[in-house]
Amino acid sequence: MLKKRSSASRALLARGFLVLPLLAGCTTNGQKPEPPNRQNLTLVRPSDVARLLPEETSLRRQYHPPLPRAGRVAPDSRVAYEAIPNMSYADNSLDDNLAGSIELADYYTMAVKAGWQRWLQGGGPYTVLAMPNQQIEALSRSWPGQGMLDPVNYQRLKFFIGQTILVGKWTPHHLRKKLATPEARRAGGVIQTRTLTGEPVSLRLLPGDVIQISNREGSLRIGRRDYKQSNGVFYVTDRELY
Repeated sequence: MLKKRSSASRALLARGFLVLPLLAGCTTNGQKPEPPNRQNLTLVRPSDVARLLPEETSLRRQYHPPLPRAGRVAPDSRVAYEAIPNMSYADNSLDDNLAGSIELADYYTMAVKAGWQRWLQGGGPYTVLAMPNQQIEALSRSWPGQGMLDPVNYQRLKFFIGQTILVGKWTPHHLRKKLATPEARRAGGVIQTRTLTGEPVSLRLLPGDVIQISNREGSLRIGRRDYKQSNGVFYVTDRELY
């Protein structure tokens, strides 16, 4: 015969069920959390909103005017380096849109290599601070060995990319809604969230719909040009929060 639980044990059990969901997905002792399930596409509302992604300046930098050689012109053409317009679709996931961006190709490659792709595919929501190719390449050259993709830098790469992905969908609109709550007013207009590495991050909405993101290492500001996704939002920034 099963014994009837005491009121104290029932209370502890109830608190356990409340605590477990809060811990799900959090980092523990610096370890990466369990990958989330992929986003359920049947729950995504179709949208006709699309936005042009930044120009592929990294492609344009590959072009150099041809130099005459013994009266001949080198077979080089600006057309061969023309940037192809890329679109970000609001009803696609972070993974889909980042993978389709030429100018963010290096960032996406690093995110996949670091093991964060499943989060980009998950239900989220997440806010991604993506960096264009030129910044990623410059940073990679400053890392030891063969740069960011060197196996010896894997843990550093995982932390670096994890720091660029915030939990929650943070646009000026969402921040204003959050700032209207009593908790936010008591906090002096500062919203607290965390990155996928578990590091705390502070968000503040500045005039002109500029968002200031701060952590213990420093801060950066992102403007109004956001790219809404089915599982969050991403911004393109030339600075790292690291």
